Amino acid sequence: MAFPNEKWILLRDFNTPLSSLEKAGGMPTSNESKQYLVDMINSLGLLDLDLLGAKFTWSNIRSEGDLIQVRLDKGIISLEWIHDASCRLNALSRIGSDHLLIGLIISPLTGRKAFPFKFEKMWLLALDIHDNISKWWNVDTQRTMIFRLAKKLANVRSNIQLWNKASFGNIFQIKEKLKKDLDDVQSQIQDVGYDPVVMDK
Repeated sequence: MAFPNEKWILLRDFNTPLSSLEKAGGMPTSNESKQYLVDMINSLGLLDLDLLGAKFTWSNIRSEGDLIQVRLDKGIISLEWIHDASCRLNALSRIGSDHLLIGLIISPLTGRKAFPFKFEKMWLLALDIHDNISKWWNVDTQRTMIFRLAKKLANVRSNIQLWNKASFGNIFQIKEKLKKDLDDVQSQIQDVGYDPVVMDK
């Protein structure tokens, strides 16, 4: 990354969409201008935030046949933000302009403990794990390479956690129960001495 361990936010009109899905009407945007912006975001290791509440941010405000709408206004952040805060980009009202206003809401991740994601070896015992991971990874996404990677990883993580609970249950509760059962058996051995039934347990 170009700016390691630093938090960056850039809100502005970039004057070009990132993909063909970000424009409706008019002539197609040149691939050269789109690729320049994509390469810049990827090379700096940044994340283009989803816009909530609207698909496009600029319009020529003309009649149906001549109407052009484009997503030009963006919020781009460095990945360091995702460890400490939730960042949301909201579409606001269009007031006296051909651009929508956009608002960035930053909510610190307080009051909850963040646990690092760990791949559990026991998951490999499940026959459907490989097919499931492949399905979750192949989520349909657009936009920049770093955005697609972050989206795919987030999709695998959220789905594998739900799958884990359905397939294995709450392993921490199971572990605690097994530990209690083991303590009970060990107490019985201390109390009654050798007993074949207790020893089998």
